[in-house]
Amino acid sequence: MQNNELLPCPFCGSNDVEVGGFDVGVYVQCCICLCQGPEQVEEDVAINDWNSRASALAWTTEPPRVPGWYFRRGFNDEVSVLYIDTDNYKIETRHDLYEEWAGPITQMPGDTE
Repeated sequence: MQNNELLPCPFCGSNDVEVGGFDVGVYVQCCICLCQGPEQVEEDVAINDWNSRASALAWTTEPPRVPGWYFRRGFNDEVSVLYIDTDNYKIETRHDLYEEWAGPITQMPGDTE
């Protein structure tokens, strides 16, 4: 029995995900961070691959403390990805600009392995 419900994005946690594709295959993609699951011939297989990925990172209001790639979610739920070098980057503490952080990201969106 196949469940066609799409789980949230494993990278940014967004529920804004959809099935897309071309003439030769289908995939699941996050409409926020553009993470894309593996392209498959059958939609059920693409959905299963998407739903089998690791869980989403946890969002926090604590700024990054170790160097790495992070998701940053702003006041309009806009998500961006940036590299934080904690030795050379001063984190803005204005919560009206950057409310939440998630990371460090161990696999960048779009990487298949």
